[in-house]
Formats: sequence, C-alpha cells, structure tokens
Amino acid sequence: MAMSAMKPNSKIHAGSLSTPLTRRQVIVAGVSVAAFAVTGRESLLALCQATPARPGEITLVSWVQVKDPESRGGSVLTLGNGDQFDGIVFGEIAPHRWMAGSELYHRTQMNQDSWPTETAGAAEWIQVALVYRDNTITMFRDGRELWSYRAASAPIAFGKGEYAMFGWRHQGAGGPGGFFHGAIRDARIYASALTGADLNALKPGQKSAVEPYAWWDFARGATDRMSRFHHSEFVGGAHIEKGALVLNGVDGYLSTDKAPQAIRRGQFRPSRGVFADPIPFYWKGQYHVFYLQGGVGKVPWQHIVSTNLVDWKELPTALVSDGDPHSFDGMHMFTGSVAEHDGTFYIFYTGWNPNNPLGRESILHATSPDLIHWTKVPGQRVDPDGVTYSNKQDRDFRDAFVFRNEKEQTYWMVLCVNSLKGGGPGLYTSKDMAAWAPEPALLAPNQECPDLFQIGDTWYLIGGDSYRYSSDPRGEFKAAVHNVIDRPGVYAGKRMFDGRRHIWVGWIWDTSDKHDSEQATWGGTMSLPRELYPGPDGVLFVRPAQEVVNVFQKQRLKLSETRPHTLPSGWTFDGKSLEGKSRDLGESGLALVGAPLEGMFEINVNMAANTEFTILFRFDEAKKDGYAYTLRPQQNQVVVSGSNIHRVREGVVVDTSKPVHIRAFLMGTTIELFINDQYAFTRRAYDLSGDKIAFRVDFGQATVSDVSVKTMKS
Repeated sequence: MAMSAMKPNSKIHAGSLSTPLTRRQVIVAGVSVAAFAVTGRESLLALCQATPARPGEITLVSWVQVKDPESRGGSVLTLGNGDQFDGIVFGEIAPHRWMAGSELYHRTQMNQDSWPTETAGAAEWIQVALVYRDNTITMFRDGRELWSYRAASAPIAFGKGEYAMFGWRHQGAGGPGGFFHGAIRDARIYASALTGADLNALKPGQKSAVEPYAWWDFARGATDRMSRFHHSEFVGGAHIEKGALVLNGVDGYLSTDKAPQAIRRGQFRPSRGVFADPIPFYWKGQYHVFYLQGGVGKVPWQHIVSTNLVDWKELPTALVSDGDPHSFDGMHMFTGSVAEHDGTFYIFYTGWNPNNPLGRESILHATSPDLIHWTKVPGQRVDPDGVTYSNKQDRDFRDAFVFRNEKEQTYWMVLCVNSLKGGGPGLYTSKDMAAWAPEPALLAPNQECPDLFQIGDTWYLIGGDSYRYSSDPRGEFKAAVHNVIDRPGVYAGKRMFDGRRHIWVGWIWDTSDKHDSEQATWGGTMSLPRELYPGPDGVLFVRPAQEVVNVFQKQRLKLSETRPHTLPSGWTFDGKSLEGKSRDLGESGLALVGAPLEGMFEINVNMAANTEFTILFRFDEAKKDGYAYTLRPQQNQVVVSGSNIHRVREGVVVDTSKPVHIRAFLMGTTIELFINDQYAFTRRAYDLSGDKIAFRVDFGQATVSDVSVKTMKS
C-alpha cells in the first residue's frame, strides 16, 4: 500500500482538504482511491470552445428508468477529472432521493430529509437534471424544481483528462452500493445553466435549441454525438438494449474519456484506471510485474509480463476481492510480494477493510503452479501478535515483502507495522511459508512498501520514499548522503533480480487536474525500468535498463548537423558544440535548439565544479518557460523547476572532472531524466509543448556537446 508521502496522521476536515490525506483516509471517506488531494474549483466552461460558455454554469441532464428504488449511491451521469467529480446520484445519503454527488461531499447538501422521494415505476421514463449556476445547485425532475441550495464551491475545473461515467458514482468509488440499477435513454452536458422551461423543451433523441457540450443518445450507441469524448468502455453488466443503456446495479457502468489512455512501449498504463504499487518478480527469462489497479472500485492485483523490459503483455487478473463484505478479503487488496518455494509460487497480499471488526489490515496469501492461475488459501493469515506489533482495529500491518534469507535458511517477511517495542519495519520468519513467527522490528524508519535485499556485503532497505543501508539485515540501517531512488516524481518502487541486475520500477503519479502541479494522486503510469547498482558509502545508483536505451535508434537531432535556433550574447557555436559564459550573457541568456517533443535526449556538458548550468526541455518561447533542470555541483544539488514546479534534490554528487552526461526520456506527459547514469529525476509534463531545448549558464562557463535526440524503432 502506498500513500504518496502523505502524513499518516493527517485528518479529514469537513468542507476542505487543506490537510493532505492518506490513501486509507481517502477510501474511508468514499472518495476515489486514485487520489489524495483536491485542488481549487473553477468552471468547466472554460473548456467549451464551440459552445458558448458562461463561467460557473453547467447542466447535467439524463432520461432514466429506476429499476430498483432501493439501490444506493449510483450515478446516472457523472462528469469528473481525477479525484474531483459532479454527478446526478441516487440514494447515496438518503434513500429514494436524487442528490448532487461530489468529492468528499464538497458541493453536496447532507441534510436531505425534507427532499421529495422518487416514486416512478420501473417502466416509467423520467428526466432528471442538475443545474449549477456559480455556487447554487438546483435539482429538476421533468422540468420541475425539486430543491435548491448554495454550495461551498462552484463546479469543478476540468483540464485535459475529464471523463463521463454512467452507472458508477465516480472512478474509484468505494463502500457499499455505488452502482445505479436502471436504464438511461439519453444524457447530456450543457455549458450553461438551463431553466425549467429549457429542460421541459428537451426531448430525448432530438436536438435542442442550446447546443450541448456532450450528448449520448444511446439509440445510436455509446458515442458522444458532440465528439468531445472519444473512448467508451462497457464494464460489468452494462450494455445497450432497445436503445437504452442498461445498468444492473451491481458492477455495470459505462466510462468514456476525452482520449484513450495509451499503453506505451517501456512505460505501461492500463486502459482503465491507473497503474499503482508494482510487485516485480523475475522467473526464467520473464519479467513479471504485478500491480495494484486504482480507479476501478475494489483494488485488484493485475499482471503484466515482458521478455525485454520494453514490450509488456497483459495477463489475466491475478486476484480480486471476493470475500464477505466485513472480512479481510472483502474490500481492497493492497501491496505484497511474490515468492517461490518448492515449485509453488506464493502471493502475499494485504487485505484492507476498515469494516472488519477483527482489524483493518492483515496479510493473506494465494498460490499458483504457473504464476498465472492463483488460488487463495483461506485460514492462513498472518496477523499482529499484540505483543511485538499492535493488534488494534485500525492498525498498520501491510505490504509484506517475502524473500529467502539464505544465511539463516529461513523465509523473511518484512512489513509496514505499528511496533510496540520500538524499531521500524516489522519482521516475521518461517521455515515453510505457512507458519510465521514474529521477530523484533528492524532498526530502521518504518515505511510503506518495504524491499530488503543484498548486494555484496551491504543490505539495502527500500521504502516508499527513501532507502537505507546496513551490514546486518536487522540493522541498524543508516541513510546515505543521497538516499532516494527517484523522489518526488516516482513512488512505491520495488525491484526484482534477474541473476545479473536489480531491475526497479515504480509509478509516476498523475496530478489531480492533469496540469503541472504538486497535487499528486495515487497511481498513474509505470516508470521505465531502471537498474539499481551500488555506489560509494551506501549510495544506490540508478540508470535506465539497457534494453530501454537500445530501442531508441532513430536519429532525429544531432547538434553537429544542425544550427542553434537562437544564439544570444555570451554563447558561441563552432559547428559541433555550444559554449556559454555567464558574465557575457545578454538579457535572455538562453541558447535555443529546435527539438522533437518526444524521444531520448542525450547531452554532454563540460563544466567546472562551481558552474551552475540549466537545461530546459519543451521550451515555449511565447511563455518563456520550459521543464528545467539546474545542476549545482559545488552544492551537490539539482533543482527541478519550471511550469509551477520547484524541487531541490540534495546530496547529488556530480563528477565534473569529465563531461557530465545527461539522458532524458520525453514520453507523452512524462520526463525521466538521468545524470551520469547515477541519479534519476522524474516529473509530469502536461502543460508545455514548446519545440525547443534551451541551455543557460547561470554561473561560470559550460560547453554543451554531443546533443542528440533519438526516437524508438518500430
């Protein structure tokens, strides 16, 4: 389980999210599993181009049949982006009543006792609509106002990645209910606040005087007739029958996005939901990555495999939550590990359920003969003993990492726990993978997603945020001068050993509004696979897997075969390299070179230890901004900045006695950059799409040479 560095003791405050939430608290609140933070809300209408927009106004309309008036918490039309959503929801808070659904109830009226109840029969078609005018929300049924109130905020802002959903309340909705039981004949989104008279004039299947922003006429299939949303997917029991979308109230829904999510070579992202905590495992030439799939309801374990670390094949779902609603196996399945013993494969996973009276978290397991078909083993849980590790109901007892300790001839299980006798990560041991005995906690800080392994005589303990090292696997573990693999930017990374290398992957988080910001959500895209190898004094160096580098072979740019786009005062170009001196730089000081938006960028820089040098990718001349990386060797710092981001990474020791090698993979909305194949810096890149790479000498003198860009071979 990974919480994206959110404080474990953060609290939920009614009406706001000024304090970060852990993933656990987000799920308890009924909000999307795929998010931690909620940002400011503005109007969707800024996005409406062909349709005239009135800021602060939205109308959601749907013609529906209510097949089961007892169904609770489903939606007949939700418009969302990341963890934020607005939707026409039935019976979530008060049974038989229509309400305005929203993340953490930010725009939801909680006292609904006086509102009219729905009385329509199962065969009756009714029109329901929510009208948002600034902070005022009004509910209409067949053009007649049911209720109206002033909300705490205006409708939410939408960026590039909004989705529409029918049946399910929102992506990642948890808790009981959450699915609508009925049918939908027509649904629309308007970029204005319609009146009761406007709504009365609307007819299903017929054009309206006001052009909708989006329109689904299910007599014509699941396609948005306004072409705003392009990718639709039926899930569970959802289907179209006799010109209507039929929803079974159990697991059926239709999801439609502004654009389909791409599964890229090297990086992986599921077509639905998000890629979260990876669990890598290598076996006989195949690199398996099991992962938690967020944004799809109860979190399952999914499974992909590759033979070259570039091309990933999706395998059948490994595990799903299928237990009693109050059992450990009745809600979400969080992080664990995969191991092999006597020809049988084991998955140890976290059963997470705050409704379980025996406790919130426990370690369960499943077995397989082939890594594909898994059978759960009931009755063999690993629970805290109540003496060494806390056994309270809301305990932390998760993320089991199991491996063979050859020196002790036992299996070890390292966990994220609440220790009662000091120390950090928990430790259980076993001879047979069935009976586990508690041991004293390791002497290290407690973190999520632990991964303990040995290279040479040194043991490394990786957690969700950072790592430590020791000569003893029980500790004490110390922090190296640089003790993160790639943070912030990537979280919950773990590794597998292929007999030669330790291959590590994590997830690059999405942002809540799909814009450049620090508003991290839970899950996103799998990072490119990297190799971990030892540096001095307990440092773990990181470089891209060679298989990833090798696939970039198509030359798109070579500095010696082009000319700079802009060469200001202070820069010279001799046909092969650029030289810049800070004391001679003019007003802009930026040397610009035209470059593709995507590819593997490689740059060598000769610089002195006291030089400060900056590279900006996707530099936009009009905005005068780019994705910037500033090297400060004398301070052992690298600054990641530009487009609403400013991060300083300490402890980055860069050898300037030889050219500094910079390799950056620009792929879609991600940048994964490596310095000297030792340090990694990953970021999201949603907003800037300039076609230049820029160089700046902030102090001293630098020579830029061997600039090249290559794209993947087919």
